[in-house]
Formats: sequence, structure tokens, C-alpha cells
Amino acid sequence: RHPRIVCMGFAGVLGLVPYVHVPSTGIPLLLVLAVGIWVALLFFPDLHFQAGWPEIWLLLLAAVALLSVVATGVSKGSLIEYVAWLAATAVVIPIRHLPEHARQWCIGAFVTSCTVAALVGIALVRFDPRGTFLSRLTFLGYSVVGDNVQYVPGRESNVVRLTGTFVEPNIAGLVLAAGLFVAISSLTGIRRAIPAGIIGLGLLLTLSRAALGSVVVAALVLIVFSGGKRRWALLGT
Repeated sequence: RHPRIVCMGFAGVLGLVPYVHVPSTGIPLLLVLAVGIWVALLFFPDLHFQAGWPEIWLLLLAAVALLSVVATGVSKGSLIEYVAWLAATAVVIPIRHLPEHARQWCIGAFVTSCTVAALVGIALVRFDPRGTFLSRLTFLGYSVVGDNVQYVPGRESNVVRLTGTFVEPNIAGLVLAAGLFVAISSLTGIRRAIPAGIIGLGLLLTLSRAALGSVVVAALVLIVFSGGKRRWALLGT
């Protein structure tokens, strides 16, 4: 009845609590919503589905990933992991074909959830550096016995990494990097500046080299393909 809510729900869970499970089960809620988007897509009245290069690249990626499964050993567990990965990865296809109004709502939900997650993560790094509060977030995947905080060793002291509602700082970096890209590319004015600033700060505090490297590469690509005054402004920034 309300397919847009399914899409917004997926975006919200991805940006805020990606490890939460369906109550009383071990099934990730994110995976259920990723499959549910395909069903919701059928109920948009103004849908125009047309396959293109993204679909072709996805098929190639899925084929290479399947080869890696075969190469490292086929088992029930590996096949379940492959199917789960494929379901989560393929969600880019239905989101790509959403009607414009639904896609904008989905973008808004994702950026908002990433902003909230970044604020929560920043607050926990600042006010709960020992991770005492994290042991109460067992429904997200944290351990009740502690040892939830992750650090980067320093010369004089260890630096706390942002985990927030993401459980793992590299996952936090990955999701927040995506949120930063979406906020910058899809929003304008103050609606872009505030979320991008908060998400960017949260991303820095994850100390995730892969995520930070992705942002640097994206910036370099943007500079290369920009021209005139915009290129110089980006270089200056």
C-alpha cells in the first residue's frame, strides 16, 4: 500500500542501525528490506524500468564474486553469504529506477539517518570514551561484557575510533562516506552544508583509512572532470 515507506525504511536502517535484526530472529532487517524494495518497486504507478550499463556491471560483479566463492571453497555457509551479499548489493538497481519523488524521499531518509548516526557517534566518542554505554546496545550487536571500544594505537595514548550505532568503525566509515557523497551531490544550500559537515566530522573520527581514501579519490576525480573556476575552487578547498 505504501511502497515509499519500504524504500525510506531501508535507507534509514542502512544509515543508522545496519546490524539490527528482525526481532526474535537472527535475520538482518537490512537484508529483509533490501529484498522488500524489489516488491515495493512493482507498486509504483509511474515506474519505468529500463536496463542499462549499471545492470550489466552488476551482473559482471556477481559473476566474479561467484568465481571467488568457487575458488575458496563451496559450502552451504559460503553460498548463504553470497546470496545475502548479492541481495544487498543489487538493491542499487531498484533504487536507480525509483520515480523521482520516491528517490528524493529515499535520499532524504538516508542523509538524515547518517546525520543522526554521526551525532550519536560523536557524542559517544566525547562522553563515553571507555565504551560503558555501548554494552547496553546489545540489540545492535555489541557485547554485554564490554571490550566494545576500538582504538588506534598512538605514541602517547590510544585514540578512540567512532563506532556509534554501527558496531564496527570501518562499517561506520563506509556508510558515512556514502552518506557524505549523497548529501553533497543531491542536496543544496543549508540542507547540504549542515548534514555534510556533521557526517564529515563523524567520518574523520572513524579513522577508517579505506573510507577516508575513498573520499580523497572521489575528490580527485571530481577535480579532474570539473572545469574553469570550479576546478580551482575545489583545489583551493
